[in-house]
Amino acid sequence: EGGPAVLYSTLRHELIHVGQRLQVPGEHETEENDDYMHDDLLQTAEGRDTDTSRQIEIPLQEIETHTWELLHAQQTGIGLMTNTNYMDSTVNDLAAYAATLKEAVVTIPDEAFAYWYNYLQKAVPMLQAVVDAYPAATSDLYKQYNESIAKAAKDLKDVIEERDEKSSNKRKKDADSDTDSDEEEYKPKSKSKKKNT
Repeated sequence: EGGPAVLYSTLRHELIHVGQRLQVPGEHETEENDDYMHDDLLQTAEGRDTDTSRQIEIPLQEIETHTWELLHAQQTGIGLMTNTNYMDSTVNDLAAYAATLKEAVVTIPDEAFAYWYNYLQKAVPMLQAVVDAYPAATSDLYKQYNESIAKAAKDLKDVIEERDEKSSNKRKKDADSDTDSDEEEYKPKSKSKKKNT
């Protein structure tokens, strides 16, 4: 169903996945200027939990591929088809991946949040670009797409900001605690006075 347009769009989607697999990951964090959202190949060596990384990694990568398809729908032809099943499915899947990512951001350990932070920050503008590409006033269908992805983008942005604030507060508290213990450690001990006998 959809013929050459769906085939071409799907092929380009899968080529992005190839790029994601070929990307060399950063050791301690994802990088904002990476060409693609890579696999966390070093997760075991760096002590990051495999399941946790997959909760974040797969939705991020799928957001990258699905947004590409929707932003290039006119060029690939999927946006010109009278049958909107493929477009509907792509929008629904994108919103679902964003919702999965939102849930993961709340529960993942601080180390995983810190590692994926730059990619999480990239995901929100990707979603927003789809919102901008499908103005609600254009048609009822675009309105549906716009509202679905706008909600997903807002929800994800809010949860990232909330988690970031909590993580910042925790880092500050930990730093203050370290400073207090350092001060205690290096505080000169009061000398006891010797009694004259």
